[in-house]
Amino acid sequence: MARGDGSAGDGSRGEVHRRVQRSLDAQYRARAEEVERFLRAGIDVIRRTDSIDPRITDIIERSGLSNKAFYRHFSSKDDLLVAILRDGLQHTVDELTARMAALPTPDEKVRAWIEGTLSRSQWPHGIANTRPFILMGYRLAHDFPDEWRETDRRARAPLVDAVAEGRRDGTFPDADPERDAEAIYHLTMGKLHASTIWCVVPSDDEVDALVTFALAGLRHGRRRRRRAARRTR
Repeated sequence: MARGDGSAGDGSRGEVHRRVQRSLDAQYRARAEEVERFLRAGIDVIRRTDSIDPRITDIIERSGLSNKAFYRHFSSKDDLLVAILRDGLQHTVDELTARMAALPTPDEKVRAWIEGTLSRSQWPHGIANTRPFILMGYRLAHDFPDEWRETDRRARAPLVDAVAEGRRDGTFPDADPERDAEAIYHLTMGKLHASTIWCVVPSDDEVDALVTFALAGLRHGRRRRRRAARRTR
C-alpha cells in the first residue's frame, strides 16, 4: 500500500526513470558502435582499394551491418566520408595538442605542430595510408565548404594558441596569431599534400628548413615588413 506522503510513488517513478535511462544508454552505445564500425569499414576499404570514391556496397559489406543501419546514421556515402576525415583529424589534433602541451616554449610548440603534421608523409607506409584521404579531401572541400572550413579551423587551433602564447611572452612580439598561424598552416599542408600526392618522402632537412622559415617569420617577419614599408614612403 502506498504511504500517504507519496514517497512510494516517488520511488516507483525513480525506478522507472532509471530503467528508461539504462535503455537509452544501451541504445546510445549500440548506435555509437554502429557508427564506429562504419567509420572503420570505410577506412579499411579506402586503404585497401586506394580509391577516393569507394563503393558504398563495399563499405556496408565490410562493416557487417545492413543498408538500413547505414542510412540510420548517414544520409549518403559522402556524409560518411566527411565523418571519416573529421574523425581522423580529431585524432591528429588531440595527439598534437597533447604533445605541444608538454613543451615549455612557444617556438618548441610551433615546431612540434609542423613536424607532427608532416610526420604522416615521412615514411612510405604513411604516404600510402594518407594519399587517398588527401585526394578525396579536395572533392569534399568543394562539395561541403562549410564543413571543410570548420575542419581547417580545428586543425589550426593548436597552432593559433602557440603563436598567441609567443606573442604574450615576447617570443613572437609582433605576431598576428590568426594570420600567421594560417600562413604556417597552408605552408605545412602544402608540403604534406605535395609529398603525399607525388609519393615523395620529405627529408629531415626539408622539414627542418620549413620549421626554420616559419619561426623566422614569426620572430622577425612583421618587423621587417614595417621597416621596408617605411623606407618606401
